[in-house]
Amino acid sequence: MRRLAAAFCAAFCLAAAARADIFSPGPLAHGHAKLEGLNNCTQCHVAGAQLSNQRCLDCHTEIRDRVAKHEGFHGRISDADRTCNKCHHDHQGRDFELIDWGKKGKKGFDHKSTGFALNGKHAQIDCAQCHEKRLIVDKGIRDLLSTHAGRDTHLGLGTRCSDCHFDEHRGQLGTSCSDCHNERSWKPAPRFDHARTALAGPERHDPRA
Repeated sequence: MRRLAAAFCAAFCLAAAARADIFSPGPLAHGHAKLEGLNNCTQCHVAGAQLSNQRCLDCHTEIRDRVAKHEGFHGRISDADRTCNKCHHDHQGRDFELIDWGKKGKKGFDHKSTGFALNGKHAQIDCAQCHEKRLIVDKGIRDLLSTHAGRDTHLGLGTRCSDCHFDEHRGQLGTSCSDCHNERSWKPAPRFDHARTALAGPERHDPRA
């Protein structure tokens, strides 16, 4: 009788463990920890189905807006290939990184796929030098970060030179920086033509004098 009871208990425990694995294959990452628990499954999953892209976008509105406008990295992915859990794997533990950067990590990411290629000096600097909260110009992203403590993002940066670089000319030369500068080297300005300035000509200004 005791052997029968022990066998029944073991079978029950195994069934319970299997049921837990089916419903929750592992703890959610830190950013999704508030969605832990069987009662929250359908916030991300359609009942009886896999992860729902639409439910991801209902929460991640900053991505949804870019997808709708075909902007940024996500907006440039084809509808057929845009499957959230293909790149973002959850239920792998609290400290698991939700963004899969590939084998080479962030440094191997093809920035051109965002619509903004990194050339010259821009291609040589570390991601964190540009992706700082103080450089975010998108109000929607700034508002998102202000209401979600601890949230991190690579979104919201501007693409104009003045969005990152201080204007040493104080607005006197307009905003077309590429008229004088290029991305290979900011100084000296390879495209600067002194003849176009008010100081053109030896009679006005001769640096050798």
